[in-house]
Amino acid sequence: MVVGHHIIQHSVKTRLTPSLPRLNPLIAMEVADALEKELGHITNDKEWREVFIFPILAHIVARVSGRIFVGPKLKGDEGYLQAAVMYTKELMDAKRAIDKVRPWLRPFVARRLPEVRRLWERVKQVQGFLRPEVERRLKMDDEGGERP
Repeated sequence: MVVGHHIIQHSVKTRLTPSLPRLNPLIAMEVADALEKELGHITNDKEWREVFIFPILAHIVARVSGRIFVGPKLKGDEGYLQAAVMYTKELMDAKRAIDKVRPWLRPFVARRLPEVRRLWERVKQVQGFLRPEVERRLKMDDEGGERP
């Protein structure tokens, strides 16, 4: 799962970090929009009420990071957002399941665990959302179009 982690570190260091000053207004706007969309119905009430905040925050994080990393088209796609939120949960479920297996058995058993299988199904689902966007951007690069 950590295949290519050096590529990710390099990309964050060389592409994302230098872009943060340019992205900060976009991030702030996206957070404000996400908060209004996810919490607007709650904050407009005059009375206090109890909410389970974790799923709301997970959805907000998925929207904002989706806007930054995959663009405006997918950040509003409920299917993509749900898949992104569930990927994170299922990744942690798979890690916990693998941790329960004796270390010497992990290479033989891990891929057969239900949690790991579920995670790989989610990866395929997310790839289904991302592949068309990646292909569109590659085509834009080939045609000399402006990057999003």
